[in-house]
Amino acid sequence: MLAQSMKDVPNPKVMRKRMYVGGVISRHRKQFNLNMPAFVGCIRDFLVDDEPRDLLASIRDVIPCSVPSKSIYLHDGGYLIFDPLKAYDNRDDVLMSVQFRAGIDEGLIMGLMTNKDPESIRVALYLKDGVTTFELVNSVKPRDLKHEFGANLCDGRWHNTSVHLSAHDITLTIDEKKIRLPTKTSAESIALFRSLPVNIGGVATSTAEKIGTSSLIGCFRQLRLSGKRVSLNKAKKTNKIAPSACPYMN
Repeated sequence: MLAQSMKDVPNPKVMRKRMYVGGVISRHRKQFNLNMPAFVGCIRDFLVDDEPRDLLASIRDVIPCSVPSKSIYLHDGGYLIFDPLKAYDNRDDVLMSVQFRAGIDEGLIMGLMTNKDPESIRVALYLKDGVTTFELVNSVKPRDLKHEFGANLCDGRWHNTSVHLSAHDITLTIDEKKIRLPTKTSAESIALFRSLPVNIGGVATSTAEKIGTSSLIGCFRQLRLSGKRVSLNKAKKTNKIAPSACPYMN
């Protein structure tokens, strides 16, 4: 905890002292010439003048503490990236599923894409204003497909989601609801989709800007790729996640 006087405050109505708990933002770290690192851990029962204060009233990159669980928490800007589906078997289809519990009503649930040209080829399942949307884009064989589910999945509960893409149709499953979209997909396109990295919960910032879909703040568990259970700890690349933890768990 640190209290520092602020110089050159542009607005006289702004308080001239600011209290930091756990760390200091970069701009003020330079201004105050602070070399100490931010605190890594959990803080609770914060009192000022014997009065309880809300630690989450003004925060940056703070993840609520939680008890250990078999899920991961994904923060703003977070993501997990796994090997392409072809690394798990020699199937001739696309099959992936995951359970999630959303903390916001917008962001990627899961998808197949690269950071290089996600706007040209991708398979994505995401939330937009709480509505689940499936999107398939393939500029190699000019084809775009988009389908929206009516149910709002940002309701504080766990939801099962599954995407199955075969040569003859696309089957989307949300909890107990299954929707089949009759559409043909060539073997070449399926092989191409199976060669793309698997993204869970979000994508890198540069990719998010290209496809207009950001990270889904929330919890994820029980990932299956090509029908095989894959531990979330096996991700090849991660950003802003808390392993084995979910602050939304009861």
